Amino acid sequence: MDRTIGDKIKYIRKELNISQEALAKGICAQSEISRIENNKNYPSYYLLLQLSQRLGVDIKDLIDPEKEDKGYRKDYIYEVKNQLKNARRERDYKLIKQIVESELKVPAFKSGPNNLFLLWHKGMVLFHLDKDPEAAIETLKSCLSCENLNKLYTELDINVLNSLGIINRNLGDLLNAKKYLETAINIIKKIEVYKEKQIINKLFYNLSKVYTDLNDTEMSIKLCKKGISYCNSNEDMYLFADFHYQIGRNYIISNEQEIGIDYWHKAKHILEFQGKNKLAQIIKEEIDQYKNTKLLS
Repeated sequence: MDRTIGDKIKYIRKELNISQEALAKGICAQSEISRIENNKNYPSYYLLLQLSQRLGVDIKDLIDPEKEDKGYRKDYIYEVKNQLKNARRERDYKLIKQIVESELKVPAFKSGPNNLFLLWHKGMVLFHLDKDPEAAIETLKSCLSCENLNKLYTELDINVLNSLGIINRNLGDLLNAKKYLETAINIIKKIEVYKEKQIINKLFYNLSKVYTDLNDTEMSIKLCKKGISYCNSNEDMYLFADFHYQIGRNYIISNEQEIGIDYWHKAKHILEFQGKNKLAQIIKEEIDQYKNTKLLS
């Protein structure tokens, strides 16, 4: 009977007299090693690469040929996507780059939707890490399901459009940023069941910043209030403080400082409630700056 990857890792680890905890240190949880060795989890290529390096063996000595031929289990693909999601949350573009470069070598990610999913992340890396906006935009556009924006319909399209909106705003191309973000919002309206609920608030928030840059503070505030309403209806605090901060910013730009500062206070209190004290302190310092410069009457 052929040995699984878990069997191989367990055998090599014991031969080297390494504990599960020592093997996992700095790579993953000890419980993850246990699940792999007991064949309950199939490690991603990136995780497998790290483990093979610590064990001092070639990754090819661990990979199961049958898995290479027949494709990877759903839990493998899920793990890769979850790793990338966590890296996105931390804006760890170096880690995203490592994962993408590793997984592009794996059959499960060489074509189809999974390949496009990796290319979406590659586009982010090209912009934020490699500082190559032209290549980033070209890569992201290649991930879209159709060249005609009016015919886009997938969840990946929505995420890619959000990234294109962010990049174009950072480049100062506000009209294209607005176009991509509004297209993404229109796609969501057509999808009856949308899994990733938080992307809706990302789109509202990013689009609100574009409208602020376009000096349309009224529309920006309207989008932020939609976001707040969405947070309340879904009992989800994601970007809840950010929406309050952005509303405050709009009022201050509109020379309504008292209302703006009031919203900033609300944002600060929300962040404190969430335990995000560093961000709360930044807003406090910004409020103090306005008071000290006597912008308020």
